[in-house]
Amino acid sequence: MSETRTAIVTGAASGIGAAIADRLGTDGLRVAGLDLTACRVGADGISLIADVTDPAAVDYAVAEVRRTFGRIDVLVNNAGISGSPEATSCHLTPIEEWDRVHAVNSRGPFLCTRAVLPAMLEQGSGHVINIASVAGLVAFPGRCAYTAAKGAVVQFTKSLAIDYAEHGIPVEAGPAGPAGGRGGADPDGPGGPARGTRRRGFRAGVDPAGLSHRPHPGGGRRLGRAVAPGRGAKEIRSG
Repeated sequence: MSETRTAIVTGAASGIGAAIADRLGTDGLRVAGLDLTACRVGADGISLIADVTDPAAVDYAVAEVRRTFGRIDVLVNNAGISGSPEATSCHLTPIEEWDRVHAVNSRGPFLCTRAVLPAMLEQGSGHVINIASVAGLVAFPGRCAYTAAKGAVVQFTKSLAIDYAEHGIPVEAGPAGPAGGRGGADPDGPGGPARGTRRRGFRAGVDPAGLSHRPHPGGGRRLGRAVAPGRGAKEIRSG
């Protein structure tokens, strides 16, 4: 079995996901890109068509990555949507639009993480990165579904970090900046409120374009530190 690191990036066909996949490939990882359309992942990677809201599709894609590469070292839960113009304040948001936003933004990370954890537990190592949002920390007006879904991602990250740190699987999240993906631009500003977000199991401010080729094994970093975006990326790279 090859020891070259392997990363799965969801929503890798465009926007932030494409930038993450490109950076990880440049850093020497083999990248498996998951999206509704084909992803550009380099000669050593694979592109898989998968809907992150569909358990069968996710399980099949993860199994294909394991079959192809033999291991999964990094999962980047990046796929997300901001919702249609109808997804505004609570009483104006159609139920189906609420469900759609939550299916991609919170159900998707759950399904993908659930699918990769057996491989990471077997290896005794791994790294899960959830691309969250400033909206998960500070509510945005008129963005009820998106704010609630990204808040769920933040809490999901905390839960994972506490449950799997002892297994050598650190879990982190960070706010994303604006991007031109198919799901609409993430409404986060460029900086993000890294200050005041100190919580157990959650580390804010990971720069998604600067993800490391050296995932941290989980033993040397205290859970719950909030860091600025640039510093977060640097510390991940330094391992």
